[in-house]
Amino acid sequence: MEDYADEHNGEGAARTDAAAGNKDEGLQVRRRPRKKQSYDPDSECIVVQGRGEIPVTAESVHHTLGLRNSGEDVFYGWDSEAISFINSRYGFENGSAPEITTVYNMIGKMVRRADDDFMRAWLIVVVSTFMCPTTSLHVSP
Repeated sequence: MEDYADEHNGEGAARTDAAAGNKDEGLQVRRRPRKKQSYDPDSECIVVQGRGEIPVTAESVHHTLGLRNSGEDVFYGWDSEAISFINSRYGFENGSAPEITTVYNMIGKMVRRADDDFMRAWLIVVVSTFMCPTTSLHVSP
């Protein structure tokens, strides 16, 4: 399907026939050109075409999220008490990690909330998909 962004000023709906490309009849649609983005490992930035770069370094993550990037070694282990807390707080089944989409959809239902439950759920998605992604579709404890 073609974009008619350069033939339409972006205000109101453009009349197009999605199947034939005929603008005189068909569905009303409003389309905008997509911005491409990619990660550049040389500059350690997400490059958003036409908008600039977003640095993804230890320092930028520290500055943006307030996470420490030096000091004590990071402990990696199973904290069964923390896992039980999250499972009971959000109604997840003990013994199995929820899918990322489950947590994502749960966040979508937290309309206009900015409490601790929202922040914990948001951090679960950010850590599982961006900061420490794996090939699993489930969140990592």
